Amino acid sequence: MSDQPPPGAYGPPPGGYGPPPGGYGAPQGGWGPPPSPGASGPPPPPPPQWGYGPPPPPRREHPDTALIAGFGIGSLVSVVALCGLLLPLAPIAWAKGNRALEEIRASNGTMSGEEMIKAGQVCGIIGTILLVVWVIGILAVVVLTVSA
Repeated sequence: MSDQPPPGAYGPPPGGYGPPPGGYGAPQGGWGPPPSPGASGPPPPPPPQWGYGPPPPPRREHPDTALIAGFGIGSLVSVVALCGLLLPLAPIAWAKGNRALEEIRASNGTMSGEEMIKAGQVCGIIGTILLVVWVIGILAVVVLTVSA
């Protein structure tokens, strides 16, 4: 047995479901005809304003960003490639990184490059530690060779 009623058991649909009066595409009213070219009308609306003031000024990168990153990363790469020849650059990267980060924080958001400076600074810290170990190793070799 089926739960569906026989065809036509519902009757005609209630009113209000037909096409709009006047057919589709006919003007509905409320809006007048478009203005003719050259006709004066109300002035155009003003341009949109910014939410809470003008946009922020463009951020510029700190001038020492590449130098600090290069010194820090170069000092670590020199441990493998150049027997630590560039390790003396590591403390410079560390010190300049500290100063550059202070300048960026004091710029109130007008300077960028903080991530790259931090990377160079961390490499500079690691390189400084390796430099100290390297110097102690060289001194130990010199002392042991002289005393032997």
